Amino acid sequence: ANLPRVNQKQSSSSFPPRATLKYPKKYFKCVIDAVSATSDLMAKFSVICLTKFIDRLPLKSPDRIDNIFHIDFCPFSPLLKYLKAHDNSNIIVINHATIGVSRATLALGIPQILVPISFDQPDNARRLEQLRVALTCPIYQFSKKRCLRMLENIEKNIDELLKSCEACRHDLFERDPAGSGLAEAADIILETLTGKTGWQHEMDLVKKRDFSF
Repeated sequence: ANLPRVNQKQSSSSFPPRATLKYPKKYFKCVIDAVSATSDLMAKFSVICLTKFIDRLPLKSPDRIDNIFHIDFCPFSPLLKYLKAHDNSNIIVINHATIGVSRATLALGIPQILVPISFDQPDNARRLEQLRVALTCPIYQFSKKRCLRMLENIEKNIDELLKSCEACRHDLFERDPAGSGLAEAADIILETLTGKTGWQHEMDLVKKRDFSF
């Protein structure tokens, strides 16, 4: 499920829905097909699919080996921090407007493509789009063509989007860096168990992941 890198390649980070099987399969297929449609797109975009259900991904194609990656599990925020720190590209997180993923992405000032399915997701998506930090499309309208159009829209307006994302990040998170007592308590527990401070223990996990697909 993100544009220009030094070599003009964009990293997209894609994350799965919690719904019936047809939606995860459609979701991943649309994103992967969109960024693998031509050699130019393959050179421009990279996608990381984060899911433990590899059967939800389309069959592996030799043509996609260079720009499609799969991880069965990885801490989300540290993964994004790692990509931002080690990859000279912009990142887009494609997700379903769930509170956790959307919040973590917003906390890092990263634009989003939202594909809501049900429950609170459509309302979350609408609010994030009104903040100008995301583009949204309901799952029943999501397609390869629609995904490509949204990626192109973000690329065209990337400076404005990043400015909006940074403004929201500052307003929502810099005023209260801890975020909540629960988040602070979780950090203390993790530091006690691992002997490492902050998110360093999870960054170590990120570095050890096998990104093959």
